[in-house]
Amino acid sequence: MTDPASPWHTLQAKDVLGRLQATPQGFSTPEAQTRLRETGPNRIERGARRPWFRILLHQLADPIVNVLLAAALLAILIGKVADSFVVLAVVVLNTAIGFIQEMRPSQAIEALRRMVPQSATVALARFFVISLEKWVWRLQQAGKTSWDGPIPGTRT
Repeated sequence: MTDPASPWHTLQAKDVLGRLQATPQGFSTPEAQTRLRETGPNRIERGARRPWFRILLHQLADPIVNVLLAAALLAILIGKVADSFVVLAVVVLNTAIGFIQEMRPSQAIEALRRMVPQSATVALARFFVISLEKWVWRLQQAGKTSWDGPIPGTRT
């Protein structure tokens, strides 16, 4: 028996099957239905998407940004207009960088969601198309992913 802490990619196919309590043909239908019920459909969840202006407002709500804006206003009031422009440039740069950093992950997740196929053709005694949402291939242990189809390299 292998160490339970061994990473999945280092295991032999028979050890993976043992950990998953599966056979080379995959899970039984009741087991697949149970896992689907427990883990939910196989899809990238779409969270509540924040509009770009809210992300921008979130960047401007930062306490440090407010301190810098107050410093720029104070600089203008005491006649240091050039200093206030420097501070405002820092605020604009900081806001732009933060905005871009917050937008990129949501765009990447959306792109991944669009790239994932919605169905697959499967050959068991005959060919048929299944929805990949219902294809049980999640493994909840340690957040790793596996699948319920035949293990590549094994004979069925």
